[in-house]
Amino acid sequence: MQSNVVAIKQQRQAVRTSYGIIDFMTFVTILLIGADIFGINIGVNIRIVQILAVLAVFLMLVKDKFALPSKNIVVALLIVLFLFSCLVSQYKRITLPYFMWLVYNYIFIFGLAYSYILYFGFRRFYSIFRLTMYVQVILVAIQFFAELIGYPIPFFSTGTFHGIPRPAIWFYEPSYFATYLSFWLTVSLVMYICFNDKKQLMSVLFSLLGMILCTATTGFVAIGIAVFIVVVYSIRRNKWNTILKLFIMILVLGLLAYVLFKDIVNTFVLRLITQGIKGSDGGRTSMYKEIWNVFKDNWLFGVGPGAYGYYMGEDRSYVPSNVTLELLSTCGILVTVLFYTFVFKTIYSAYRVGKRNKNNYLVACSFGMLVFIIVLQANQNYLRLYMWMFLGILAGYTRIEKKKRIRKEAVK
Repeated sequence: MQSNVVAIKQQRQAVRTSYGIIDFMTFVTILLIGADIFGINIGVNIRIVQILAVLAVFLMLVKDKFALPSKNIVVALLIVLFLFSCLVSQYKRITLPYFMWLVYNYIFIFGLAYSYILYFGFRRFYSIFRLTMYVQVILVAIQFFAELIGYPIPFFSTGTFHGIPRPAIWFYEPSYFATYLSFWLTVSLVMYICFNDKKQLMSVLFSLLGMILCTATTGFVAIGIAVFIVVVYSIRRNKWNTILKLFIMILVLGLLAYVLFKDIVNTFVLRLITQGIKGSDGGRTSMYKEIWNVFKDNWLFGVGPGAYGYYMGEDRSYVPSNVTLELLSTCGILVTVLFYTFVFKTIYSAYRVGKRNKNNYLVACSFGMLVFIIVLQANQNYLRLYMWMFLGILAGYTRIEKKKRIRKEAVK
């Protein structure tokens, strides 16, 4: 009898250790998912995190804990037409690695989040995700104040603007980090304000701190959009006390932010009022007409993924400044429609299932993805690893909730 108990304990310990390795690899992958500057150049830049994601998926495959959605016609068509766009381009050497990147993102980034949530649960995944966000905001704070007192961290440094440090840790630029933060901020804010989850207050405060310290105007726009969504959702639910709570929170935190970070607020927030979007966007909107003209000349299949700069007589670094216009000009109208069909179908399905199952977290995540995709319009790159992770989160969590619904109806 005693030997059986010992055997069971050993077996449980082995399982915890085995899955603990998966947890650790998932943690490191999520932590570095925005680490654009950590890569190996072998003709194309292979990010370190991409290798880590492959290892994490491999571990899940070994444990028979990996899956992808079956019969996803939209994704299948997206991949096929994306490949066709690559093949008809005159820059095949440039475009074909982008096809591999798309397939990689769906299998190893989307698939990792989707599978982890499917087999280990959303709460466990989200606790890992939240921990990585705390770590990144703390690193941004360290970088900001180190540069402020004259001891910059060269490895992370992204320079200053009007004497204000602009930290982005391992992201290419502060606006990328702010775009990434928009998902966490929105989920936390919706859970705290709309669903009265007091445990989310720390996440709200940390995400707001990260938004402020990275100094990206994009981040402040994201805050505004997240607040707008919370207000609209509260009005639809006739929750006027929720709106009052949000107003008081904005007033208190706004005054506190102005007192503690006056220069940041004056430089990166108030200029939205004095100069407008065009004067605050770093020249992004000035490219829109040019990109639109390229799309009109290549409307069906585009000039080829990643080939915009070469088409314009520049190099790879010359890219469209808006993600939708990038898709239209480089991949054409068909791929663009399929891409956004996939994105908004995922968001809508998560929201509908969340509402039906009264799952507040799933509703909040659908809003988080919506804010993220809106904020992404201020930038480019539809192949960002963290965007595909967010889509995997929604798809995996929605699948779990659908299965729960089926089981409940079967019992009835």
